[in-house]
Amino acid sequence: MLTLKYLTKNKKRTFITISGITLVTILFLCIGLFFSSIREYMIKDVIKNKGNYHVSVKVDDIDKKHITKIETKEGKKYITYDNIKQTYKYTENKCKNQKCEEISYNDNLLSLYGISNKENMIDMFKNLIIIILTILSLGIAVIIYNSFSISVTQRKKQFSLLKSVGMTQKRIRNMVLLEGLITLICGLFIGFIISANLMFIILRIISSLLSELFTNNLTLSFYPSFVLIPLIFVIIIVLVSAYLPAKKASNLNIIDSIRNNEKFTYKKEPKFIKKLSVTKRLAYYNYKRCKKKYRPIILCIFISVIIYTTFSLYLNYGIKSINDFSNLPKYDYEVTIINSNENKYKLLENYAIDNSNNYNIFNICQLKTKVKDENYLDEKYKNNNLIVISGKENYIINRIKQTETKKEKMIKIDKPYLKNEITLTINNMEHQFKTKNKIPLGTENYLTKENIVLVTKNIDKYCKSYNTSLILKGNIDLQKSLKNFSKENNIQNIEYVDVKKANKLTKNIIMTIKIVLYIVTLLVLLIGISSIVNTIWTSINLRSKEFACLKSVGLTKKQMREMLIIESFYIVIKGFLLSLPFVFIINYLLYESLKKVFEMEILIPYKEILIIFITFLLIVYLTMLITHKKFNNNKIINMLTNDNI
Repeated sequence: MLTLKYLTKNKKRTFITISGITLVTILFLCIGLFFSSIREYMIKDVIKNKGNYHVSVKVDDIDKKHITKIETKEGKKYITYDNIKQTYKYTENKCKNQKCEEISYNDNLLSLYGISNKENMIDMFKNLIIIILTILSLGIAVIIYNSFSISVTQRKKQFSLLKSVGMTQKRIRNMVLLEGLITLICGLFIGFIISANLMFIILRIISSLLSELFTNNLTLSFYPSFVLIPLIFVIIIVLVSAYLPAKKASNLNIIDSIRNNEKFTYKKEPKFIKKLSVTKRLAYYNYKRCKKKYRPIILCIFISVIIYTTFSLYLNYGIKSINDFSNLPKYDYEVTIINSNENKYKLLENYAIDNSNNYNIFNICQLKTKVKDENYLDEKYKNNNLIVISGKENYIINRIKQTETKKEKMIKIDKPYLKNEITLTINNMEHQFKTKNKIPLGTENYLTKENIVLVTKNIDKYCKSYNTSLILKGNIDLQKSLKNFSKENNIQNIEYVDVKKANKLTKNIIMTIKIVLYIVTLLVLLIGISSIVNTIWTSINLRSKEFACLKSVGLTKKQMREMLIIESFYIVIKGFLLSLPFVFIINYLLYESLKKVFEMEILIPYKEILIIFITFLLIVYLTMLITHKKFNNNKIINMLTNDNI
């Protein structure tokens, strides 16, 4: 009864606590439901590509018991049982008395049900879920613990008075545990409903963004194990977080708690403090005196900053790697006519004029050449493959732009490799050309270390036959317009590449990664914010007498607000100063691990740190200010007699 009375009387605190547990449930369940939905998609994909059978066997006749479906193909029977989990047992029993040959299990399907002897996808998914939830739990458990701990701190006098009238330690402990259990049940119920709907929306968005990759749509699935594991994690976190404060509440010293005695060791203040204004000095003294009360807030800021910056760095490094090493062309479409001629060139050029204002058209062929060693700035790029491209001037493109793998590490090359003037032997004749770092649109893909690229006014001088390439930028229905173009002009040997589609898919993959990481980060931050709000709410309530005294000696509302914002600044600064070394260590470790695979520069998360700093400063200050506002209209005598019981 006392527990229910407390929860209903302190509606705001109860709401914040349940909100925190709900957010944890949403976060953990979304992870489980995501893996469950991926499993369901993989099952559909296997069935579509390989079939729904469980085992295939070469046998003349077989017992039909436990078999729901048999298909015969190429002398083999493809069998589907009524219970997939008994596949191995049923097959072994049926083949005991019959001659079975070429037994082949549908391992891809069986592994997704967790019963394959070769590999077990279910175990792999479970391990991934447990690892992810364990990492998240390390930070979130502290935040949830703080919500219950601060509740016990505010009710010290209440528990001590109950003990003084005969309530046992066990009953007090059970009272706090019951409070945790009630909030846990509410949080699980609300969290389950929200997480199912949120995951449904996320899966629809991912399916829409990555429709080119998926053969089927991602659908929401509830695989029991993947739902149960997150729920167990939430239950353990909440009950452990409630048990520790409950034990602390049962062991409170009655006299000290009723007196509300708090030990405060006076330390000599720094000299610069004496030069500050009254409000700044009060803020400093309050911060020093309330260090223990503010520790949970600092810890929440510490954990939230690390989680936010870590996820942001993962995202930034991932996007940088994709942008640097994907080598996606900077145009939308590429059209090629094989074995072209001047007439076809003109027709394709007219097509380009009608469909785009930004294009490049050129003839292209491939020949063999010889280059003297002294013409190279670096002889390791020596080659004899010549790409000849038609253009408005004569020169060699002096640039290598490519990604290569060296000792299992991806390296991006973008540099000149030839001298200013070189001699080429083409068709047994020597020709001199100047080199330039001038790259016509659409020729970037040819600038590899295997090629020398020649741009020339007279391609017929070097090439007996050639293709014509058209590079386009813009929005057109390429497939339809090219079909009409080739039909009208009777051109059969025409090919095209929809580069825009590939670029869009890459951007959608990046967007999908962003959505997933930002949702996880947002939920973690909201859990931390709920704990911070809860802690500040209690701390300000416990300081009602202090505010009354300050008000009685003439401290104005403006000065009180200034004092609170400076206190907020101290708290946030402390949390950030503690977290920054860990942020930079994590950043360095992440950079070192990626550096083994990609050649890249280290990223410094200045923007992320600034965003999270301003966010927490505003949250702490606004919570302090809103909580303090309720005291402004109270009479001083009422505030002085308030015992927070």
